[in-house]
Amino acid sequence: MKRQRIIDKFNCYILLILNLLYYTQGVLLPDGEAIGQLLLAIILIISFYYLFKMLLIKNKFTPFMKVWLFFMIMYLIYFLLYGNYADYGILKMVLLNFLPFFPFYYFSEKEILTRKHLIAFFLVLLPVLIVKFNRSIIELRLERMKENVVDNTVYLFIGLLPFVFLFKKKIFSFLFLMIIWFYMIQSAKRAAILCGVAALILIVIEYLYASEGKSKIKRYIISLFLLFAIGYFGYDLYTQNQYLIERMEGMLGGESSGRDDLIETLLGLWYQSDSLIPYLFGYGYNASGLHSIHVSHNDWVDVLVSFGLMGFLVYLAIFRLLFLQIFQKDWSRDKKVIFLLVVCIAVITSLTSRWYWSSFAYMQILILPYLLATHEKKIA
Repeated sequence: MKRQRIIDKFNCYILLILNLLYYTQGVLLPDGEAIGQLLLAIILIISFYYLFKMLLIKNKFTPFMKVWLFFMIMYLIYFLLYGNYADYGILKMVLLNFLPFFPFYYFSEKEILTRKHLIAFFLVLLPVLIVKFNRSIIELRLERMKENVVDNTVYLFIGLLPFVFLFKKKIFSFLFLMIIWFYMIQSAKRAAILCGVAALILIVIEYLYASEGKSKIKRYIISLFLLFAIGYFGYDLYTQNQYLIERMEGMLGGESSGRDDLIETLLGLWYQSDSLIPYLFGYGYNASGLHSIHVSHNDWVDVLVSFGLMGFLVYLAIFRLLFLQIFQKDWSRDKKVIFLLVVCIAVITSLTSRWYWSSFAYMQILILPYLLATHEKKIA
C-alpha cells in the first residue's frame, strides 16, 4: 500500500511537470511540434492508466465522470469515422481537456494533489503566460502595423482565475487577480473580461462570507472597500483603452464580430437537412469548421452540427451535472465559490468561444477534479 502511494505521488508530480512543460513551449522550451507531441503522448498514457484503474473501482466512478468519459469517447469515435487523420488538432485539445481529469481526481481524493501543488503550478505558469502574451501582442502589432489588436493568447489567463482563490492570505488573491485583470484589459477580448468580472465579484463575496475570525461589521467594511478599490482599478484601466471601449459599445449595439452570421449558417445547415441522420447524429468531426469559413465560436452550435441532438444532449448533461453540484449542501463555502467561478467561465466561454477544447485545459483537469473530489473539506 505504501509502495503504491509512492508510485501515485511520483506519477502525480510527473503529470504536473509535464503539463507545465507543455505550456512553456516557446518560452522555456523550444516551440516545436515534436516536443509538444511527445509531452502530450506521455500525459495521455499516464492519464489512460489511471482512467482504467478508476474504472475498476465502480463505486468511485461518479455520474459526472461517466458523462465526461462518454463525451470524450464520442469525440474520438467521430474522429475515427469522419476525421481527416492529418487534422487532429481539435482531437488533441479535447483529449488534453478531458483525459487527465481522471488521474487528478484520483490524486485529489487520495490527498496526493493538494492546494499547495495547485498554487505552485499557478506560480510557475503565470510568468510563463505573461511572457507568451507580451511576445504575442508585440508580434500581432508588427504584423498588422497597428497598435490596437485583439490577442487570443489571453484565453490562457482565463483558466488561471480559479487558482487565485486558493491563497489563504486574500491579499495575494487580490494581487494576482489584478495582474490577470490587467492583461485581460490589454487583450480587448470581451469574453475574457466577462470572466474577469465574474472572478472579481466572486472574490469579494468569498471574502465576505467565507472569512472567519472577523466581526461581521468589519468584514462588510473591508468587502465594500475592496469592491470599490477593484471597481476603480478596473474602470481606470477600461477608460484608458479607447479601442476596448469601442468594442464594448459595439457589443452592446449588437456587433458580434461575425459570430451571428456563422451561427445562422451552421444552424441553417443542421435545420435544413433532408435526412434524419444529421438531425440525430450530426455531420461528423469538426463539421462547423468544414461547413463554414470558421468554427462557430459557440460550443453548443458546434456540438449540435457535429454530433446532432445526441451529442447536444450529452454536452447538456455535463452542464446539468455541474449546475446540480452548485445546489449540493455538503460543499465547503470556500470551494463552492471557486466552483461557481469554474461554472461561470465554462458557460461564458462555451457561448462565446470554446470550452470543451479550450486552450486553458488546466482548469478542467486540475481545479475541477480537485474541487469535486474534495468539496466537503475546507481549503487547508
